[in-house]
Amino acid sequence: MRLLILILASILPIIAICQKAEAKAPVDQIQVFGTVMDSTTSKPVLEVTVEQYDLEGKRWSLTVSNNEGKYALFVPANAVFELRVVKENGYKPFFLKVDPRLGSELHQDLYLEPK
Repeated sequence: MRLLILILASILPIIAICQKAEAKAPVDQIQVFGTVMDSTTSKPVLEVTVEQYDLEGKRWSLTVSNNEGKYALFVPANAVFELRVVKENGYKPFFLKVDPRLGSELHQDLYLEPK
């Protein structure tokens, strides 16, 4: 009986800590992904920096498109945000406001206009 009490006494604090950690889980996020393409040729644009900003202009994340023009990043599921591509040689700056839908992912291709 003493052994059982000792075991429970040592396990209960650990369970309480785990429950507190779960209560502070991060805000739900969704994955935004797609392909960065040239708007005139529809060909992928490689190694493009895609940035995610909130509506106050603060950058929260960024990623670089791969050798197929594909990008992906995680954003909060409950806040409107803006995708930007601003410093790419040969292309005009690109800005797109996105209102995320409920769900786990959002497909959004980006079409860059040549200068």
